[in-house]
Amino acid sequence: MSFRTALADGTIRRITGANAASNLASGIFLGALPLAVAARGAGPFLIGLVAASLTGWWLLSLPLGAVVDHYGVGPTLRIAGTVRIAAVGLIGAHALVPAGWAIPVIVIGAAVFGLTDVLVDCATETMPTLLVAEDDWDTAYSLFVTVNRATNMVLGPSIGAGLLAISTGLPFLIAALALAVSWWAYSTYFADPRVGRQTPTEPTGGASEVLFGGLRHVTSDPFLRAVAITLVGVVIAEEAVATVVAPYFRDAHGDHWAQVLGLLRSGAGIAALLASLCAGGLAVRFGRNRVLRVVAGGAALSPLVLAAAPAVGPVLVALVVSAVAEAIWVPLVQAEIGRRTPRHLMARTRAAIMFLTWGALPVAALAAGALAQAVGTRPVLLAAAAVAATSCLLGVWRSLGSEVSGAEKGDS
Repeated sequence: MSFRTALADGTIRRITGANAASNLASGIFLGALPLAVAARGAGPFLIGLVAASLTGWWLLSLPLGAVVDHYGVGPTLRIAGTVRIAAVGLIGAHALVPAGWAIPVIVIGAAVFGLTDVLVDCATETMPTLLVAEDDWDTAYSLFVTVNRATNMVLGPSIGAGLLAISTGLPFLIAALALAVSWWAYSTYFADPRVGRQTPTEPTGGASEVLFGGLRHVTSDPFLRAVAITLVGVVIAEEAVATVVAPYFRDAHGDHWAQVLGLLRSGAGIAALLASLCAGGLAVRFGRNRVLRVVAGGAALSPLVLAAAPAVGPVLVALVVSAVAEAIWVPLVQAEIGRRTPRHLMARTRAAIMFLTWGALPVAALAAGALAQAVGTRPVLLAAAAVAATSCLLGVWRSLGSEVSGAEKGDS
């Protein structure tokens, strides 16, 4: 299926639009959040605290993924999506409260957003495999990633940084409106039986299977196990970079550092957009696993380059390397997860991978912020590069041969 054919499909077009609106909101929100905290005079530790309150819920992704599978993708999106909009609005309200209350308001809003975001992510990442034909998954996921990078990494950060110059609350108001548009677009499928509760094709093992079925599936599959091991170090490195880059860049530049950093992130987003268009073609040409082994190294290279200097050039290169690697990795892995996972385990399998990987985010954010405050930013970045390289070595660099799956043999 070509991208033009994919866009002609009404279902793909609608969920792509919904994802685009959601990711535009995330780009504005996540781009503006550390900048808003930094603009209040906070250092790396408080930025790390806010990040931890946002991501700590990934430690509960196993039971939250079971919730999505139990109630269904559609009903989950209806409820969790509504609360997520309210959470972004609460964070925006920090601009209206006295300075001493601003950070607590942001932390509370980030915690509520983080909880609902886990549920929404599990649901939306599962939705394409339930609504789109299997033969079209690679193209569909590449299209989703392409559109999402355009909104999340190109438009979102620059819009967020620009709005932040007007008011520290305005980016969050616009993000909440974009989330409302996304909720409306998804509402077509809230009652669709295809995204309702999926009935298992085989008898389940009771409560243990409900909670740990996805985790067992990940650990028993060689491909998924290698992906999970790799992502542990990758997300730690990326979170360390995300925690320290704003104050690192701020301390080396003038009054307009936030706008410059937003533009650099947009530049990285453009590179990621182009890379995501090539993901499926690269998998066909070189093999899925070979491509994944190469791009995984971007997680180690990015903090290494950033450690060179907080100048515009190294920061841009580091952001581009990380963004391009992720843009190629995500659609190839998402499609393969769908091929290897029973439908009734879709959300739990993704939640299990998130638990094993993104569960490290709050610890990484707090540790990176505290260490950067104590010993400086460069040692933290060098440590992040080492962690990412180790996880790649134990994961896809060691575990995946040239091709291991039947789907990949068809790609070759």
